[in-house]
Amino acid sequence: MWNVFVAPEFSLEPKTWYYPVIGRAVYRGYFSKQDAMRYAAKLNQKGFDVYVAGVAAYSTLGWFDDSVLNTVIHRTDTGLAALIFHELAHQVLYIKDDTVFNESFATAVEQEGLRRWMTATNNQQAYQRYLSQRRRHQEFIQLVLTYRQQLESLYRQSLPHHDKRALKKNIFNQLRIEYERMKDHWQGYSGYDYWFEEPLNNAKLIPVSTYHDLVPVFMRILEQNGGDLGYFYGACKKLAKLSRSERHHRMQKILEPE
Repeated sequence: MWNVFVAPEFSLEPKTWYYPVIGRAVYRGYFSKQDAMRYAAKLNQKGFDVYVAGVAAYSTLGWFDDSVLNTVIHRTDTGLAALIFHELAHQVLYIKDDTVFNESFATAVEQEGLRRWMTATNNQQAYQRYLSQRRRHQEFIQLVLTYRQQLESLYRQSLPHHDKRALKKNIFNQLRIEYERMKDHWQGYSGYDYWFEEPLNNAKLIPVSTYHDLVPVFMRILEQNGGDLGYFYGACKKLAKLSRSERHHRMQKILEPE
């Protein structure tokens, strides 16, 4: 599967599409890469930033038996378990028109589920590898989100388009430079080189923020509920009943110092 992400040249606000049952989402899905690339090219010609990403699996939210794709069966045990926890989380809770909430919730459940599963199986060596990989992933995510904030600041400025374009290019170049420095810190680990191989643009940042923006909030909610997943799900379902603006307002306050 393939998802197409789209954003304006000088905005990080993603284009959305409306679907039956699930409501609005920040991506358009395809079963054909050729079709996805064709659609992306069409929007790129109109001046949009576009990004086409492969998708390992998807959830039908419990309406149907989820397909098992070949992108699933070749994963490591750890990667497969993480994916299963993530996709099953969507059956527990899914809100129409709030992709960031849905995906960040599923990512938080994925991380906690994987931690508990690896502790239960008592595979310390695999768990330590997972922790090392997760630390690198968190550092990568934080790096991208830091430069995303710089872009947001740039786009709010009243500047001629050619100046914004040049400054935008410089910010993405600095992101690449900082990533190379991070690799030195990782003793040469190059697991995210694939992400930097293609041109960087606003659309490419959408999946990073969508799947991770609210994860720290959900982990704090889990902590506030004593690590009890039942109470955690209950608290998240209460948030789901609020309007989108009120929900995000309350969630941001959760991370504020008391």
